[in-house]
Amino acid sequence: MGYTIGVSSGIFRAVSEEQKGEYVGLPSKSMFSMFKGVMFTQLDLESISEFKEPNIEKKMKDVREKMGIQYGLHGEVPEYSDAFPKLDSALMEEWKRSHARFIAEIEGSSMVKAKYLLFHASTSDPFFVMWREFQTMRLCDIWGRPLADLLKENDWLLEWAIEQEFIVSVLEHRRYLDMGHARAEVGARYEKTAEEEIRKGKKPEEIKMPTKEELEEEAVKQVKEAVFATLATDDTGYGTERVAYYIIAKWMQNGGKSCPAELHTLWNDITGGGSIDDPKFRDKYESWVPAVTAAYHWGHFYPERCPNRKSPGTDPKPILAKTDPKMKLVFETPMAGKGGEETVRLAKASHIYYMVKAINHPLIGVAVDAEHMLSANIDPKKDIESMPYNAGEKVFVMHVGYPAPLAPAHLPIPVGSEAQVYVYEILWMLRKKGMKDAIIIFERGGGQEPVKESILSLRIIVKYLEMDVPPDKLPEEFFGMPRGGPEFSRQVLSVRDHALDPLKGLLTVPEEDYGFLGTAAQAKGKLEEWSKRKLK
Repeated sequence: MGYTIGVSSGIFRAVSEEQKGEYVGLPSKSMFSMFKGVMFTQLDLESISEFKEPNIEKKMKDVREKMGIQYGLHGEVPEYSDAFPKLDSALMEEWKRSHARFIAEIEGSSMVKAKYLLFHASTSDPFFVMWREFQTMRLCDIWGRPLADLLKENDWLLEWAIEQEFIVSVLEHRRYLDMGHARAEVGARYEKTAEEEIRKGKKPEEIKMPTKEELEEEAVKQVKEAVFATLATDDTGYGTERVAYYIIAKWMQNGGKSCPAELHTLWNDITGGGSIDDPKFRDKYESWVPAVTAAYHWGHFYPERCPNRKSPGTDPKPILAKTDPKMKLVFETPMAGKGGEETVRLAKASHIYYMVKAINHPLIGVAVDAEHMLSANIDPKKDIESMPYNAGEKVFVMHVGYPAPLAPAHLPIPVGSEAQVYVYEILWMLRKKGMKDAIIIFERGGGQEPVKESILSLRIIVKYLEMDVPPDKLPEEFFGMPRGGPEFSRQVLSVRDHALDPLKGLLTVPEEDYGFLGTAAQAKGKLEEWSKRKLK
């Protein structure tokens, strides 16, 4: 039990030409930490092809056993890979591709015996920009099946969906999917038939007209068939993924036999029991989109819970169970910005915790990055404070650095700085909620010396964390000034020498500007030399 300090390796694509030889693969990247005073490296995975490096298993074994370096892996991110897994996608083909990539990264990380594999919890476009994204109609449920399968199993859900303007308006072929139009069309069709019968000689009373209930039933049937036909096409529309998110939201909200109990609880944990039928709640995306995003993540872990076991996904849990030593899988608070700060699909540490709680696996946890949270317009302290008392037990990895809201800054943590205190306060809050065993990573930035004093600062932080010293009780040593040291003594002496300065000119007794030695030096004309050396 305890804290492990490490640094991130950096990536091949970002370093100078002179340094590229040091970043050509996982073994090379592993060495970065040993020159920074620690023996743990977070390896930034740029492509799954890095797992195909010749003799990779032997090379990584040498890194562990001969060099004594341990490591975890940071999974692909959009900044340097177009194929990163989007585990929150409701687009069927994207779900399948992302799941395959997800499994490949787990298997590769397991092969090289990483301590953990980390993913950003959400890397898809924020919900508020979906309206401008041209997307396919082939949507899926949380298990990667056609969304139509979930609707067929839950007829109440389909009947609810076709009555919602905010769903129908998203889809193409609105004319065929709109209930109001369908009712009018069915009624007009029967009236036209009746007129034709009258022209043929039938009396009006001889013509059997459908009841209002029969007309409604036929209109509903028509729209349902149009929905299924639309979802089975390769047609496109703007932001069609929103339809799946709205439908899954209603499904989670209502619960019931078809919805896993964990997902109904997840909805209540994140939304506080809100209703997607409430326009004010629905339009505030950050209040409910994280719950649906978390549900899509959950679906990647539980293909066996899919009705009729039709999920196209591979179960990752047995892969994790076979890792030796046990490899942890962690989901990190992602970066934001570009105007979509509040609508990142899953950005709060508290929401990621509730997702991990629903997944309910001992090797799956949370990674907290305060810089990322600030970039998403989230106050890390308030969010951590809102987490349950034992939530820290699921925080396996911490990314720390100067608390810059414009990510990714990855600025160093100077000893004695406000940044050092802020990082301590964040870690202290999580420790009070049970985070007693975590890997603390300083993610390097750029420049000739990207780490600087950060490792020294983190060693000091960990020392006082493990001593359970509250932030307001930190001693001078925490700030790099050991009690009794020359820096501290000089400052104390200077303070004492000038303690009575505010009283100058106010005393009726003769004033002395110098002590015994100072007066003697003044008498000999050596006052300037004495002033320069008096603190030595």
